[in-house]
Amino acid sequence: MTEPVVYISTWKIKEGKFDAYARFHERLANTVWDLEPRVAAFLAFANDDGTEVTGIHVFSDADALDRHVGVLAERMGVLAEDMGVVTDLLGPGHIDVYGTRPEQALAMDRPLEDSGLPFTVKTRFVGGFTRGRDE
Repeated sequence: MTEPVVYISTWKIKEGKFDAYARFHERLANTVWDLEPRVAAFLAFANDDGTEVTGIHVFSDADALDRHVGVLAERMGVLAEDMGVVTDLLGPGHIDVYGTRPEQALAMDRPLEDSGLPFTVKTRFVGGFTRGRDE
């Protein structure tokens, strides 16, 4: 059985940027829906005043996460060496990762980790399942 990889990330939404972030996330979610059938969940929830957002992204396995990193770069301009499209809208928060990240995801995460953004990583999969569309 392949092991899923889950990201739960919480970010501060920069002042006056909630609507722009919501538009960005809608484009992102539509891109993921269209091109990444092995993403089991791709959700975002904001607090009532629109100053903080939490994303919950569930990948069926490390290969699905690798594909996601490629789609982010190719279609959305989110690059490991330039996260400007994200940091223009969002400020520091924290990221929790569950599962073993493939090399492309590690490369994408490294600049964020190096910047001091708190990461919690739990790689020991105990069990459970995800459900999703097949490719």
